[in-house]
Amino acid sequence: MHFWEGLTGQSLLGVEGFVEGLLPHVMGKMKIREIPKGQRYIGRPSLEELFRTAAHRKAHRDKVISQAIRRYGYSQIEVADFLGLHYSTVSRLMKAVAKPAMVKT
Repeated sequence: MHFWEGLTGQSLLGVEGFVEGLLPHVMGKMKIREIPKGQRYIGRPSLEELFRTAAHRKAHRDKVISQAIRRYGYSQIEVADFLGLHYSTVSRLMKAVAKPAMVKT
């Protein structure tokens, strides 16, 4: 494997475990837009990891889409491209997941 292929967090370099050791220092900083997104969300799971188990059930996939965007800071376009969907489809799914389920009476 080429040295740069394993690079995470953009400009953070260190021995194995270095990035994980920094996580407590950067947690909670995800809303500070002056910090580049790649550094704000250091240690976030990749889209491959997030969607590994979500491919079989649509309802689960939709929840993971919402989690990827809201919790881990992926853009709707990044998620849409990864899943082979149009970004407007991802936007509609985000709205549907956000709505509480209607209860029939």
